Amino acid sequence: MKPDNVFYEGAAPEDAGEIIARHMTPGERVDRLLHKDQATGRLVPKMEDIEFFRRQQKIVLRNCGNIDPLSIDDYIVNDGYQALARILSGYTQDKVIEEMKVSGLRGRGGAGFPTWKKWSFTKEARGDVKYVLCNADEGDPGAFMDRSVLEGDPHSVIEGNGHRGLRRGREGRIRVRARRIPARRRAPGSRDPPGARVWPAR
Repeated sequence: MKPDNVFYEGAAPEDAGEIIARHMTPGERVDRLLHKDQATGRLVPKMEDIEFFRRQQKIVLRNCGNIDPLSIDDYIVNDGYQALARILSGYTQDKVIEEMKVSGLRGRGGAGFPTWKKWSFTKEARGDVKYVLCNADEGDPGAFMDRSVLEGDPHSVIEGNGHRGLRRGREGRIRVRARRIPARRRAPGSRDPPGARVWPAR
């Protein structure tokens, strides 16, 4: 709950009226919805003080819950598209690949394959038309990483794919599960801009 970062745990739609009436105007917290520390029994109003979250640092999900996911202005105010702007200001493909190599970024699928190598392979591959495929099809039961990014920070997906699409003849695709309805609605390409489309995964 902004601006004082009070975290309401398990809040339901029917709780909204009470939260607005008690918290937003007089600034009174709704204690029954606050997190309770299991060890001490004390109420913990802020997420950053909850033991489960206290040592975590959000990187990919840093904007989720903090910006309006459908507002490009919100994304830009939070440094969105700054990296893409630097790249478009004069980086060559080789320069982008070198930056990725220095960053140490690797795949998160388990093998930890270096991202710069993947990008180098696609750069050298033959063909006039090449595709950037964003695989947002989660395969692990109970995994919501891709869904969370698409629903909470879709512009980061556009920017990330834009880094790799620095060449004429490239097209972008996003593959997302058909049942992820909010994610599909917010996914880049859901309104069919040129060069970006959403593939529902069955």
